[in-house]
Amino acid sequence: MSNIIVFDSSAFIALLAKEKGFETIQTHLRNAVISSVNVAEIYKYCIDVQKLTESECQDIIAMSGIKIIDFDEKQSLITAKIYPTTKKYGLSIGDIACVSLAIINNCPIITCDRIWKNIKLNVEFIMVR
Repeated sequence: MSNIIVFDSSAFIALLAKEKGFETIQTHLRNAVISSVNVAEIYKYCIDVQKLTESECQDIIAMSGIKIIDFDEKQSLITAKIYPTTKKYGLSIGDIACVSLAIINNCPIITCDRIWKNIKLNVEFIMVR
């Protein structure tokens, strides 16, 4: 999977909400993939914050064109393995699932969570803000 970029849920949510930096995020959308764990976080945001229906949430994801990658056993093992390195930064399982997807595909992550720049893993982080 060359030229892909893994989207963290914070980046996708910033795009939906047109928050600062959304234009930069938008330029990466055509090469975007996202973990199914992060999609759950996006659905939670759409339902809880935006008060959208399940169908509307699904439509937003579908219209974005982002490719959803199912969270599988390989990602699960990597997530567990890197947890000790990320624990002190307060990353959620969704965050770590995002990182594991980038490790598997040897590609960068786009995120709005600045704390990620402190993580010492062999992953490139594109900080939107």
